[in-house]
Amino acid sequence: MGTAIRGCVTLLVILFVLVAILIAVLVQCGPDGGGSSHPHTPSPTPTPPPFVDAMQVWLDYQANETRANSQYKDRWFTVELGWIDRIDDGGKVLMNADASGWNQIQFDFKNDRDVIRLNPGDSVTAVCKVSGLTWDSLLVFKDCRMARTR
Repeated sequence: MGTAIRGCVTLLVILFVLVAILIAVLVQCGPDGGGSSHPHTPSPTPTPPPFVDAMQVWLDYQANETRANSQYKDRWFTVELGWIDRIDDGGKVLMNADASGWNQIQFDFKNDRDVIRLNPGDSVTAVCKVSGLTWDSLLVFKDCRMARTR
């Protein structure tokens, strides 16, 4: 009888050791099974070059300042702007983009090497970075790279 108990204890010890090894292997591999000991670090988001699809967005021109700043500020967008109706003396582009009324969009071209001439009737696509809002809630874009499609 002592031999049977000793055999059971030995079997339980071996089983315990095997379970411990299995748990150690599973913990080492992790849930994705990768086995890599290096933590996954996200790569920095590169600045998109002109006309690369950064993010297709229909901008809400009537957005309140808090929402617009949190959603748009310092982010790059591919912006479908529609067609230009007229451009005022200050360089402000006035567009009739939807049935709700005029949408005014202001561009800062100071640092733009690729400025093209915009004319009424042009249809415009741009890759822009939003710099903020004007006092009357117009979105202000900077560093725009624009494409004109008539």
